[in-house]
Amino acid sequence: MSGKSGLSVEDWSNAWENDVTPWHVSTVNSVFEKYLKSKYLHAEESKKLSCFFPLCGKSIDMLWAAKQGCLVRGSEFSQKAIDEFFFENAIETSHFGGFTNSEEDSLNISLRPGDFYLYPEDEKFEFIFDRGSMVAIDPNDREKYAEKIFNLLQDGGIVLLEAILRDESEIANGPPFHLTLEQVKSAYDQFGLKVTELETRHATQAGHGQFTLLYLQISK
Repeated sequence: MSGKSGLSVEDWSNAWENDVTPWHVSTVNSVFEKYLKSKYLHAEESKKLSCFFPLCGKSIDMLWAAKQGCLVRGSEFSQKAIDEFFFENAIETSHFGGFTNSEEDSLNISLRPGDFYLYPEDEKFEFIFDRGSMVAIDPNDREKYAEKIFNLLQDGGIVLLEAILRDESEIANGPPFHLTLEQVKSAYDQFGLKVTELETRHATQAGHGQFTLLYLQISK
């Protein structure tokens, strides 16, 4: 197990409060869009796909999925991030059941603030998009994280995960942390989930140098 440790939830909250969020991307993830269109959204009867976004921040991917007719749920520690998501996308909200909910009839979105590990497990999801989530948590908590994802995934459900492979000189840095196919398999194998490599893409980001984005499918 890695000796590296991640940021505390207070650190993440402070980052949002101080608008220090370099991980936020203002465009839809192209692999996520391509994957949903090819696997689910080509059939009319599949448009009410239930999607979950762990550590969701104010990801624009959630809005895109909801506009395709998907049911969207997310978990995010920072209430500010959730409020900004709805405000920036001009979505009226209500609050009940511990969730901030879209009041737009055409957008079925509910986001829950607080500890991801305490997210209720009474609702299971057909699809989970893990971008910036498993790579952000303390590497020592990966098995705990995988168990939570397993408990939120329907039988037959799929996780699309974006992992990050750092250059040798950057491996010790994070978050986001270096996360390999083998490490993902190690976390999920004990729950009987199958991990399959889909594709890789090369990227560069200020402060993080060059790295490779590794997209994995995790099947229950």
